[in-house]
Amino acid sequence: MLSYEIRGKGKEVVVFLHGWGGDKKSLQSLIQPLENNFCCIAVQFPKMIESEIGRPYSIFCYASEVFTLLCKFNIQKISIVAHSFGGRVAILLASVFHIQIDKMVLLDIAGLKYHFSFKKWYLKTKYRCYQKLVQLHLMHPLRLNNFGSDDYQVLSPFEKKSFVRVVTCYLDKYLSKIKCSVLLIWGKQDNITPLYFAKRIHKKIKDSGLIVFPYSGHFCYLENTTQCQRIIKSFFGVKV
Repeated sequence: MLSYEIRGKGKEVVVFLHGWGGDKKSLQSLIQPLENNFCCIAVQFPKMIESEIGRPYSIFCYASEVFTLLCKFNIQKISIVAHSFGGRVAILLASVFHIQIDKMVLLDIAGLKYHFSFKKWYLKTKYRCYQKLVQLHLMHPLRLNNFGSDDYQVLSPFEKKSFVRVVTCYLDKYLSKIKCSVLLIWGKQDNITPLYFAKRIHKKIKDSGLIVFPYSGHFCYLENTTQCQRIIKSFFGVKV
């Protein structure tokens, strides 16, 4: 079950959705400038534990838990600030779930399909070959541990199933269903969620704007905190 922290006493609600490996304090630098004007709910996503039906977690499980939390407090209208993994949840909340979204700030978010990469294709093919060799008892299973990102390597076997299920769920088809105002903030040097993600989102969502920090990476909001604070305050109608 997810946890959360509520700050501020404004009538309008802003939900903050952190990135992978983060927690409810990850977006604290962006909460502070808004808490005098909004009720800020910082969500902390649960670990990829086994769901009640005994299946690996999916991105829909995470979105459903946030939606359930909002229903618990009878919140019918929100705005969202999301980074990286949190952007996956934001896309679903704004396109699938029955909750009114006023505005969204999406910072270097994940969830879109990558361009074709020969290197990734080669590694995926190699991994599948190794899997087959393991199944035939021609290779030790530990050889498979050399594959995958650092985030993947530290997970338990069950968590790895959930991780794969989440990161291979591409949400491009949901973008055109998003009707709220969206502000995209991106680092041009981001090599985790590349800038072409932002351009694709900007093209698919009519009411959207894009701000790019040319020398920043995946955590552009930490590298440009003051600028991001001013930009987000202005977007939400708070006097700068």
